[in-house]
Amino acid sequence: MRTKWLVLLVALLAVVGLSACGSSGGGGDSDVSSPEDPSDLDYVGVTNCLVCHERPTSVWIDTLDTPVSNGMNERSNAHGNANGRPPLGYYGNDIEDCNECHDPAGDGDTLVEDFSASSDRPVVGCEGCHGPGSAHRGVGPIPVPQPGIEDCAHCHNAHGNNIDSLEDDFDQSNHASQTKGSSSYCQRCHSYEGALAFGDEATGNRDVMLALTEPGLDSAQPMTCATCHDEHYFGFLVPLDWSFDGDPQFDLCTSCHTLLDPEIGDDWVKGNSYHEDRASRTIADTHYDNPDTPDTAIEGYVVRNNGSAACADCHDVHAAENTINNQWAESQHAGEILLVKTAADDASENIFNAAVLDASWSNRNWNQIWDDEAKTELDRGECQVCHTATGVMNFLDDPTSPDALAGYDLTGNDNDFGHLDSWTYFEGSPQGELLYCWGCHSNVAQGSLLNNAPISLHSRLPDDLSAPELIGTVPDKGNSNVCIKCHGGRANGEYLRDTAAVDRSSRGQIHHRPAAGTLFSENTNTGYEFDLDGDGDAAEHYVNNDLEHDEIGLNGDDPDSGSGPCVSCHMPGSDHHFAVVEKSGDTITAITSQTLCDSCHGGAIDAEVLNTLSDQFQNALVFYEDVATLSNGQTNYVPADFDDGDFLESRGDSVSGQNDYGAWQNFDYLDDDPGSFAHNSIYAKRIIFDSLDWLQHGDLTGAITVDETVYPGAAAWFDANAATNEATRP
Repeated sequence: MRTKWLVLLVALLAVVGLSACGSSGGGGDSDVSSPEDPSDLDYVGVTNCLVCHERPTSVWIDTLDTPVSNGMNERSNAHGNANGRPPLGYYGNDIEDCNECHDPAGDGDTLVEDFSASSDRPVVGCEGCHGPGSAHRGVGPIPVPQPGIEDCAHCHNAHGNNIDSLEDDFDQSNHASQTKGSSSYCQRCHSYEGALAFGDEATGNRDVMLALTEPGLDSAQPMTCATCHDEHYFGFLVPLDWSFDGDPQFDLCTSCHTLLDPEIGDDWVKGNSYHEDRASRTIADTHYDNPDTPDTAIEGYVVRNNGSAACADCHDVHAAENTINNQWAESQHAGEILLVKTAADDASENIFNAAVLDASWSNRNWNQIWDDEAKTELDRGECQVCHTATGVMNFLDDPTSPDALAGYDLTGNDNDFGHLDSWTYFEGSPQGELLYCWGCHSNVAQGSLLNNAPISLHSRLPDDLSAPELIGTVPDKGNSNVCIKCHGGRANGEYLRDTAAVDRSSRGQIHHRPAAGTLFSENTNTGYEFDLDGDGDAAEHYVNNDLEHDEIGLNGDDPDSGSGPCVSCHMPGSDHHFAVVEKSGDTITAITSQTLCDSCHGGAIDAEVLNTLSDQFQNALVFYEDVATLSNGQTNYVPADFDDGDFLESRGDSVSGQNDYGAWQNFDYLDDDPGSFAHNSIYAKRIIFDSLDWLQHGDLTGAITVDETVYPGAAAWFDANAATNEATRP
């Protein structure tokens, strides 16, 4: 590959005009300070740079046709453009419009002839970053001796880079603003020069860092692009002997934000980390799930080190700003792990051992695929869609079609949890996942989501995997599409109606937190809907023509460009707590999306009103459960305790038996959607009312009786007559 340029080098050395090149990489007495007027200079081409600067240019040449990893994805050296994208004359554009960044010195026309490259194509040579070199010649000035963030951002803020605000983000980050300490072991991670000078020698745990004896540098500047990126090789500047045989981005970042230590067998750095009392700097207390503890305890996030963006999976690595990450870590999507860690720290307990015990994430080994090597029994492929980040990522990347025979593999056989310790399809791993950022996002820095298409929901899987039942397809709800699968329920009223008596259970079948099922009930028919007039069309009695909540945040004929109702209400200002209200105990004290509520309700709905409605709804559920279970002096038409699987099975397959089963299942459904009174109040109220009507009368009369003195909230919610205690169907 180098044959032709070496011959050229010999020829160039004989040229008198270049005989003044006495620099060896910019050292010696050469004056490389910036010229006063760079606009008067001309590009001379990378072949001229080769004469003196052999090392950096030879590295650049070696990567012209060699793929390398830059820690974000597997690709060729971008400056050498080894994959030929873009090619010369790319995309029909006038070359002059794009050359400023893609081929500023015109070096792309010389690759085959001068460097034996595979093809000519636009490339960024030395002068693309350092400026025109006609005044340099090894001893004269050059416009940009040491490119900074503003020079890189000039092109890397352009289209297609996914880092549109690179310069602003980096300038405001701690990486760019904090140069601290006069000692070498502080400067190692807190300065540009220190990282280059001491990185290979001082990377590791606290003992390794403090053993560094070299004096600190007199002048050390904040980090810049070249602290982390090798601009010639387009890889990461990973310290020597600091590799975990995975993603180089992981190696680079953890060389300061210590997590593992190859000096002690890739073990978890626990209790011997510099800044171990500063959670914002080191990550061992929050980014490791101990495989030596049961899989029902999750001590931290498991970094996806076998990927190509271990840290950028969840962090905007240029902004280095953790507000959203911390919000997520306090949310139920994260099992509130940050709150768990903070509570342990406040109680002076071992923060490394503090673990998430939330049933959604840790009550079983969710990452196990098959029960045995023969694959005779389906285990948790459908469960993994919502109980693991890997499952939801794979689903959103390729959702099931309406017939469920295309898209996400419902067996879970395509779900690879290889980043978890000792994981196998048949045993799973002692580590577990939460709903990580990459479960929903394709690009965290930009906030890009994995799916922006309508979601089809299917019922709990039957024995025949090839024929799952379609619950319904929810129309395009913009960014809220990503929420619908896991909050849409795993069954609906028709599934309950079709369940044979012998298969009935008092355990809820709709599944947990089915808010989207309630909100989009016109598409999902989530509750057991009673056929009030016996004409075979139960759904007609539950249509809420006044519902507008399901269209919040959409843009008319272009819904996929909107936030949709889930994101608009639960994530105002991109808040990743996902909490629509603030509470003190059980009392609602504020609505996080109050401004949005006011835009339609004109101030009629505030925390006090919402708290009252919530209390009334909860009291209605108490009344409902008491009637169904013969509690607190209440009775039902049988009478019997409906929270009994054997009783529900004994009622048979008649319409009456189906209604008995549906009446109990509706309680469990709405008890698991505590916000249903706000999501779709009419639907929730009708489902509860008709279930109570059936329980009280064994028939559908259109009226129920609720004692205002015992259940005042329920009576108010149903607008019961104070004199007769009777309420009519809403």
